[in-house]
Amino acid sequence: MNNDSLDMIITSNLDQPIPLKDAEDIFSKIDRIIDKAITEKNAWIALNACRELYQVARLSSIALAKFLHGIISNWDKFEIDEDVYAVLLDRLGVHKYTAQRYANAWNKVQTGEIPTEHAEKLIDRGIRDIIEVAKMLDAGYEPTPEQWEDITGASDRMDFQEQIRHVTKEEPSERVIHPVMEMDGTVNVYHLGEKHYVGKLDTASGIYAVQKTIYRMTVGGGVSRK
Repeated sequence: MNNDSLDMIITSNLDQPIPLKDAEDIFSKIDRIIDKAITEKNAWIALNACRELYQVARLSSIALAKFLHGIISNWDKFEIDEDVYAVLLDRLGVHKYTAQRYANAWNKVQTGEIPTEHAEKLIDRGIRDIIEVAKMLDAGYEPTPEQWEDITGASDRMDFQEQIRHVTKEEPSERVIHPVMEMDGTVNVYHLGEKHYVGKLDTASGIYAVQKTIYRMTVGGGVSRK
């Protein structure tokens, strides 16, 4: 990228606002690019920079999802005796809900829950669409091969959401269950649209081994946290 390019990666799909100072730097660069395009009577200068920004922003959000998944899923290996979500908020400004959605979205790609032949197309569409597909899968809905094609080949955002609705109007797959741990340690499982009580974990325990076990269950064991 040259000096007139927007060389700051913007994770525009995050749920937190961009700091004012960073936003001002970006806006100043945009003004310089527009001014140059006008001076040289060359709109392509502005269009190419805009395209570059769009591509970087979209890719950076996907990369962030992979990063967050890697950090969260391997947190116990770092041997840091602090809650991973508290650290992410303190060091990155990424809230727990955002971190979970992003990490879960990448997990769906990595584990193959999103079929490999469709994952690349979804990555190209951006993290927002992957998150929506992940939500659909977590709810127990499994698209047919034809529905996958319709989803990943949607012409625009409205079409994409319509294709998702075509799937969610059907009955969830009977084999898909969604275990969730509440803030107080209560574990429920969601299956076929119904909620079932499983048990309760002692999240208030001061015993290190207990906390580590709960952590491993909720990060690597398929139990989501609220």
